[in-house]
Amino acid sequence: MAADALSSAAMPSAARQPEPTSSIPPSPPLAPTPGRHALRRWLLAMAAASVPSLLLLFLFEGSRGWRGLVFHEPGRGLYGLSDYLFTGPDWLLHAAVFAAITLIFVLLLAAAAAFDRDGRAADSLRWACRPRGIRTLMGLALGCLAGGVMLPPDAAEMLGVALFLLALPLLAAAPFLSGHPATLTQPILARWWRPWWPGGRVLVPILTLWLIAVPAADWALCRMDPLGIDGGLPGALLGCLSAEAVGLTALLATIALWFGYRRGHNFTAAIRTLLRWSVLRSLIAYRLYLACAALACGLPILLTAMYQVYALPHFVSVSLRSAASPNWAQQALLGVHLPFGDRSYILFPLVIGMILPLSFAEGRLLFVHGLGGQLGPDSPSSGAAGAGRLES
Repeated sequence: MAADALSSAAMPSAARQPEPTSSIPPSPPLAPTPGRHALRRWLLAMAAASVPSLLLLFLFEGSRGWRGLVFHEPGRGLYGLSDYLFTGPDWLLHAAVFAAITLIFVLLLAAAAAFDRDGRAADSLRWACRPRGIRTLMGLALGCLAGGVMLPPDAAEMLGVALFLLALPLLAAAPFLSGHPATLTQPILARWWRPWWPGGRVLVPILTLWLIAVPAADWALCRMDPLGIDGGLPGALLGCLSAEAVGLTALLATIALWFGYRRGHNFTAAIRTLLRWSVLRSLIAYRLYLACAALACGLPILLTAMYQVYALPHFVSVSLRSAASPNWAQQALLGVHLPFGDRSYILFPLVIGMILPLSFAEGRLLFVHGLGGQLGPDSPSSGAAGAGRLES
């Protein structure tokens, strides 16, 4: 046996028979099912609804012990508002509010997913928010917003002036940063701070479009009443749709001009390409995703503003007339102040934190997925992303 083992070890490797391999191909990775997508939407909607729901819970429970806001019931606080419409237990009120807000987010996300069947809008948003620098900027902006609300007025004013001076150049530079063709065509967003100059001949018609043509069109639509609707909800909806159509038309024209499709046939071909339904539905999905983000950020601000305007003066007067000292929750409610009026500069962190990722996402969606990543023949630098001619 030892000899056989030595002889087999001494055999050349070429004489050894290869081990048989399986002919069964590896199974492909499992694709996400519709049930998984629905579960993700519900979890994301519940996470977004938890912030305003917890804020409402804090506002209502913190005001417990004060006189009611409407009927002046003893010890009801903000629950005096709910007593006007709802007579059930308080926990059921908060559960119903949480369920209603969650359902709104689910409907918006489902509508966005229905329009974004190919995932271009979601891919553009993920691509824009992936760099660590942009995520850090967004986190710092939200932290500055929270600090500006909680800081004393003098410190908040100093912070607001500094943020205002930082926001103005960033707002002016955002189009030149997010409109760089070489940046938008990267697989992973990197070196996003490089600006790009599209040429002076492009900026003049773009500025004319946004400073003269768009306001004139909005003014004309406000003066017109094509459906015979004078005010009311139908008139408001018609005005919103008209303003959205004007803004969308101006945006597509700006994209065509910015990326080098400035002259007659080239401009027409670019507009036809951007007006394809596959591009428009991706842009609609992108706007619906923005509506979800705006609702998640704006609903807590709106609730705090309503509390500050309508409830805070009442609770301040009640606290001054009461002999008992307020508890920690009531003291926190008495110190709630929102950046309105002379403190509106505190809202600049939201502008700083959101303008760059949203600009990058919209630029990638319209340039890469809309124009195919091709610069027009009128572009000053066509080698960054490849120049080409669109088929009309």
